[in-house]
Amino acid sequence: MASLPEPLAGFAADKPIDLSSKDVQERLSRSAVPAFFKLAEALHLRDESARQLLGGVSNGVFYQLKRGSKKS
Repeated sequence: MASLPEPLAGFAADKPIDLSSKDVQERLSRSAVPAFFKLAEALHLRDESARQLLGGVSNGVFYQLKRGSKKS
């Protein structure tokens, strides 16, 4: 695996993050979900397109995430 000679934006790239870990998913989702919706809004994505980018989640799950009421 190639690594960067210096940390990029203050993050070391020595070891990839295990995205299959539930603990990692919970930790990253707290900031990733709101960031996703801010990007979707900035890009003027329709809800259907945003749902597809999230893996084709149902309308109910999508709007719970959008409201911030669903624990990711």
